[in-house]
Amino acid sequence: MAILKKGAKGGDVKKAQKLLNKNGAKLKEDGDFGAKTEAATKTFQKKVKLKVDGQIGPITTAALNYGKPLPTMETQDYVKYIAKIKGNWEDNAQIVTFVRNAQKALAEAATKATKDVEAALDFYNANAVYWTEVRKIGDQVIAKQKQFEKLRMKDPAAAEKLAKECVALDSKLTDIGSKKIKHNRLKTNTALQSADKAMDSAVAAISKCRKEVAAEKSTW
Repeated sequence: MAILKKGAKGGDVKKAQKLLNKNGAKLKEDGDFGAKTEAATKTFQKKVKLKVDGQIGPITTAALNYGKPLPTMETQDYVKYIAKIKGNWEDNAQIVTFVRNAQKALAEAATKATKDVEAALDFYNANAVYWTEVRKIGDQVIAKQKQFEKLRMKDPAAAEKLAKECVALDSKLTDIGSKKIKHNRLKTNTALQSADKAMDSAVAAISKCRKEVAAEKSTW
């Protein structure tokens, strides 16, 4: 449907007037887009938080059919977001390697220092599982966001449901990061500090691990 504005006439105008009346206007459905139709359009656009220009295009038509503001995607663009944090899980794998090197250096060291480094390795290996879950959730949100764009004007109710599902998934992802991944990162740092104090002979290897943990790209 072409954009309808003041001066337009015909069946499309009449349909638009009918929709405006359905949403509270009191227009004569005569197919003539006059001043009253323009005013009613602006009133509706303001009500549903659209650009108030008095013209009826695809977005205004979709809102008229829906009868209220079109749903919005509250979650950030996950294509860009996952690309941004990709370095996080790559760093995670690299840090596991550095911790293994520290473990080798401590092979003949005191029992306490060896256990501390093994604990650090366990924490980062645990994070590898969480990063797999983060990537899985990210892929789910990306798929839902793509579907949302297709449904936003065609089936606003379904799009609204998708938007809410994305918010829930986003919350779950953030929860994993802040409560699990970040927790394990802090535990790793603590274990490495303990090993550093226990074994002067392994200072170089452990210090390298600590530096890599500190330099890791961190989203949470």
